[in-house]
Amino acid sequence: MKKSFYIFSILLFSLSTSIFGQKSVNMLDNGFYYLSETELESIAVEDSDSDQIFGIEMNSILTSKDYSKIKIVLSYPKDIKYDNVELYLNKTGRNKLKVISDRILKSKENIVFVFNNKVLLTKQILNNSNLAYNKIILPFEKEEITNFKSTIQQEIENFKVLNDK
Repeated sequence: MKKSFYIFSILLFSLSTSIFGQKSVNMLDNGFYYLSETELESIAVEDSDSDQIFGIEMNSILTSKDYSKIKIVLSYPKDIKYDNVELYLNKTGRNKLKVISDRILKSKENIVFVFNNKVLLTKQILNNSNLAYNKIILPFEKEEITNFKSTIQQEIENFKVLNDK
């Protein structure tokens, strides 16, 4: 019985890695990714709030190295479930956002934000007003926001230290 279970587990793992690309989910940077059009060029990533699986492109499109700072904007009244996180973009990030926005507007593709190897939220259209303000605004549930901010802030600081050397 144990041998059958072991063989079944290996087959199931093989099937799941063949359906989606070979890159390990553990290697994902926190940031934005395009939803993949094809299964062969994608990575399977779980949703943080459900059992849904997303196929995302293997390369990130915006990460902490593209942000200059992160800020929490509290919602009022206080009983609202969500607060906003503002990711301020550096020059490289602004240039990337323009390319991403143009691609999304033409193709109607979707992007997702991956945090700690899980899809945290999806964003269908990046509003062009974000370009004028040099930031991306994301809604987060209040209980998730502190951990998110501290992790991304640390990544921004680490990237700045590496860049200064």
